[in-house]
Amino acid sequence: MMNREEAEKNYNELIDKIHDKTPDINLKRLNHFKLKIDVDSPLENFLGLVTGFFVLIFLFSLIESEFRHYFWIPLSGALFFGTLRYFTDNYYVIDSIQRVVIYHFSVLRFSMDIKKGSFSDVFCVIPNGERSYGRNGPHWLYYLTILTTKGKFIRISEPQTFIEMKLFEESGKEIAELLKVPYRNIKSATHVKVKNRPVEKYSDLKAVSARTLDTQHYLKKTVMIIIFILAIYLIATNWSILNKFFMDLYFKISNLLLHMFKET
Repeated sequence: MMNREEAEKNYNELIDKIHDKTPDINLKRLNHFKLKIDVDSPLENFLGLVTGFFVLIFLFSLIESEFRHYFWIPLSGALFFGTLRYFTDNYYVIDSIQRVVIYHFSVLRFSMDIKKGSFSDVFCVIPNGERSYGRNGPHWLYYLTILTTKGKFIRISEPQTFIEMKLFEESGKEIAELLKVPYRNIKSATHVKVKNRPVEKYSDLKAVSARTLDTQHYLKKTVMIIIFILAIYLIATNWSILNKFFMDLYFKISNLLLHMFKET
């Protein structure tokens, strides 16, 4: 029977091996056999983008003299969203004692831990790919994930482009060993999606090719453009009606607030 010191030594050696081999994954040891895996969450990315947007508007207002008197508006927005971004920290925790995967969410002074599943709810560790559509045309991004039996992919590394899939193999196997689950590799230029839930075998997964993803992307883009054109057309042809509607709504809200203020 392994004592606590031996278990902790083996645990630390395993974490060292993962840290040395894993491409672009932010690992940190926490106390009591807990491992922190920090990846940028959608909320953190959104707050960063909004902060950058307000910074650009602020710089533009300083350059253009006619907008200089309103510089405080984008400056306030940049400070507000920048503060939110600075005090937002979301990450995953692998607890080897309780044998659970936890998602830690915190914004300012508010924080909570959400249990994503126990080790028994994890099906495997598997890399995945997704198509990105930028100025340089469609290309693949790859990252390492934990796949649960409920069909949820938990991303545990930052997306990388132009990376060989074999670079995920060693680190993926080490993390799989930590979770006591198998590691599953995939072919390059492949997106893995869940075909059947719950995920009980590898045949419940489905590989999607770049051609299928590109077709779906351009169909969605076409539909969005059509909806945007129709929206512009409806606004242009019914502007007087919409203008009257919003003005009436504004006066009704103003009168309601004024009435509530008088009562207090």
